[in-house]
Amino acid sequence: MTAPVPDTDDRAAKIVHDLNNLVSVILGYSNLLVEQLGPDDAAGRMAGEVQAAAARAAELSRQLVELRAASRAGAPVALAAATALPIASVPAARITVLVVEDDKGVRKLAESVLKRGGYQVLAAADAAAALEVCEKHPGGIELLLADVVLPGGGAAELVARARKLRPALRVLFMSGYDAGGIPEPGNAFLPKPFTAETLTAAVRAVLAAR
Repeated sequence: MTAPVPDTDDRAAKIVHDLNNLVSVILGYSNLLVEQLGPDDAAGRMAGEVQAAAARAAELSRQLVELRAASRAGAPVALAAATALPIASVPAARITVLVVEDDKGVRKLAESVLKRGGYQVLAAADAAAALEVCEKHPGGIELLLADVVLPGGGAAELVARARKLRPALRVLFMSGYDAGGIPEPGNAFLPKPFTAETLTAAVRAVLAAR
């Protein structure tokens, strides 16, 4: 059973959500290509152009999210931004992150970025699979990186059940919707689209928090 989508009657919300997923994949992988190839490589320069275009698309998407939030609230709304999170120096070695994301492209991107950062990464496409990983994985799981809207149950239910299995589990929510639909508002939030840098910074900040 698919979890309910915020603003079900508002097709624009779903379009923005899907757009943010796509831009995350384009922005994230072009970022990795630029980093790998370097500015002196012809393919690297082309990847840089793709990255720049994706960044502009990300900014337009962010503005759409802010406009929708403001129109519902009747006033401008400030959204959480990963770039505003403090970047703390946390060793990645032996830290395991469970990525729960039903969009395959975004899931694979998050896996790639986090593995390059030295983290151990587990992945699941829905809440049921994530809970199975929490139950059966023989090692530790320090962080749950979960999309807010998931097939098989929402993120709030997933977190509650996962913490019964892993009481010390830390949580970082991510979403292409605005921050208003986040369960447990006190938890960290990473808006989509994100870059490799903002994802890594958000993960490090959550792990460093007391």
